[in-house]
Amino acid sequence: CDAPAARPAELSLADEARTGRLYPGDGKLPLHRLFDMLPDGVPVSLEAPVGGFAQLSPGERLRIAGERTLAFFAQRRERRTELASVAR
Repeated sequence: CDAPAARPAELSLADEARTGRLYPGDGKLPLHRLFDMLPDGVPVSLEAPVGGFAQLSPGERLRIAGERTLAFFAQRRERRTELASVAR
C-alpha cells in the first residue's frame, strides 16, 4: 500500500491502519525506490484498506485497486527501462 506523507491528525494509528492507506503510487511513500532494492521475481501482494472507497461495492473497489496497481507497475517498467539505459 501507499500512504500520505504524514498521518492525518484526525486518524488514530489504528484507524489509519484500517482505513487510511492508499493504492500504490497514490501516496508519498518512496515505493519505487523500495522496489528498486528488491531482487527480480519477488512475489508481492496488495493490501490497501482505502477508507475513501468503503461505500463502493467490492467489485468496484477491486476494479479500482487493480487499475491503480497496474498503473504503478507500468511506471515501474518505464523506470527500470530508464535506469537500465542510464547504466549502459
